[in-house]
Amino acid sequence: MIERDEEKYSMRMLFLDNLKILLTILVIMHHTMMAYGVLGDWYFKDPNTDEISSTIFIILSGLNQGFFMALFLFISAYFVPESYNRKGPKKFLKDRFIRLGIPLLIYIAIVNPVMVYLLNYKTKMLFFEFYGSQFQSFEGIMTFLSGNGPLWFLLILMIFVVFYCIMRQIFKTNPEKEAEKKPLSNMTLVIIIIIMTVFTFLMRIMFPVNEGDDFLNIQLAHVVQYIIMLILGVVAYKRDWFHNISDRQGKVWLIIAFLSIIYYFLLGLAGGVMEGRDLSQLLGGFHWEAFAFALWESIYCMGMCIGLITLFRKKWNTQGKISKTISANSYTMYLIHAPVLVGISIILVGFQIFALLKFIIVLAIVFFLCLLISYFILRQIPGTKRILG
Repeated sequence: MIERDEEKYSMRMLFLDNLKILLTILVIMHHTMMAYGVLGDWYFKDPNTDEISSTIFIILSGLNQGFFMALFLFISAYFVPESYNRKGPKKFLKDRFIRLGIPLLIYIAIVNPVMVYLLNYKTKMLFFEFYGSQFQSFEGIMTFLSGNGPLWFLLILMIFVVFYCIMRQIFKTNPEKEAEKKPLSNMTLVIIIIIMTVFTFLMRIMFPVNEGDDFLNIQLAHVVQYIIMLILGVVAYKRDWFHNISDRQGKVWLIIAFLSIIYYFLLGLAGGVMEGRDLSQLLGGFHWEAFAFALWESIYCMGMCIGLITLFRKKWNTQGKISKTISANSYTMYLIHAPVLVGISIILVGFQIFALLKFIIVLAIVFFLCLLISYFILRQIPGTKRILG
């Protein structure tokens, strides 16, 4: 997902590799919570859940959703201009389609249909009957194309890099030559937060959170946040932001992010979460609660993105053997974690313990199993290095 010039960045930006490890863990954690809680749509949900665990998962998944994929996109977009400048438009697009497009195609054409079939249609029809049935209507074809699971992230990156190349060809600009080597001011970041809030609120009037409204599995309720953070990633490269943002500014925004969590809980209380009331007015529609929630999410997202990048640059800009190994395999782990998680969830479905404890056990198993599969099998296959790194 994140491509960088190894010679230029290997010593100076190890903090981004370490941050990538954290984000990969959060992705696996997020989907594991979906498997053992009541929130969201996932391939296989363990029927043995409980109210306490589900409540904890809802809170944690909300905090996770508020920033983690936006930060992934922010960092990924940061490296797009440098890669484009170094390779040129044709080679850049070719490499992006190989690295992003091939895993996406394999997941849509093979991995997702196999999982859906085994979980839902194994006893009803032959696999090839099920596979062919998906192409008998426009709705079926769109459902098939939307079967990218967690790899929707690769799709949105592909759309972005194509759009970026078109813009570079039209305007003939070079962000590196035009660079202003200074970070954005706090006032500018506040303005961006306001813009993100307003347009997220407007989008959610039509497409509320968790209502299943998406385009090829890209959730429209969150797309404003994703687009703004992609654009901001290019701006960050232009200003060499990841290097020259001050520790003080990063600390301020991380504190703002953590303080906003209090606001997050107050919104839940105001919405009646303790009374078990429907929280739909927070998630979308023309309601003040939906605007307040969009405001929280925008503040929290910006604070976590700026704060974590600065914190990792200051505290974790070195790597040992273990962190280097995990970092090198994190992209592959991201690609394969869904079928591994589903498989482990099915194997342990009869293991009836407190759902929160089971979540922790499964998360650890899935993480290390994905690492082992990536390190010892997939990245050892000849020809995969260009795709998996």
